[in-house]
Amino acid sequence: MSFVKGLYSYYDCLNIEWKIAAAVLGIVFSYIMYRRYQLDKVMVSQAVASVSIVVYLFFVFASTVFSRETQAAFDYKLIPFWSYQKILQGSKTLLRENIYNIVMLMPVGCLLPIAVSQQRRKRNDKQIIAIGCLCSVLIELLQLVMKRGLFEFDDIFHNTLGMWIGYWIYYKVHWRIRYSRCCKSDFIENRILRNK
Repeated sequence: MSFVKGLYSYYDCLNIEWKIAAAVLGIVFSYIMYRRYQLDKVMVSQAVASVSIVVYLFFVFASTVFSRETQAAFDYKLIPFWSYQKILQGSKTLLRENIYNIVMLMPVGCLLPIAVSQQRRKRNDKQIIAIGCLCSVLIELLQLVMKRGLFEFDDIFHNTLGMWIGYWIYYKVHWRIRYSRCCKSDFIENRILRNK
């Protein structure tokens, strides 16, 4: 339970102005997607997934970059997987941080295949990994340039991994639903043929 509270505290730290800004962004983007839906440019599921991604990423950027206090100096760790050395020495805080960083972009990985058009919904792990890495690099670079956090390769790796895991979960669930529908339709078709 403390893990869930810690994860929630990432987003609960935002003040009311950030939450109002997210609501306004959600309303504006919802209107844009509604207009696209009326023009038959997107399906309802694509519109909902797109709005969800935009609002969620707004919260991610707000909580990881923009709402943080500015530090006196640039803060960075350029040694890959340095956190694992500390975890092996017993740091539970860094273990929790790594897990939070994995979980942070998982929802985007789940929603992204729904948001893209039907023609492009083929499984493409490389694109998802590239998008996850791009989002994470953008977060880390903003933290570095604005002096609002620690720039580190470990976060980039964990965010990208989280996006890919979310994408993998989507495809496992999607495949199972499709497979069960195919099996049901085959079963019904076979019964009808037998009854003739």
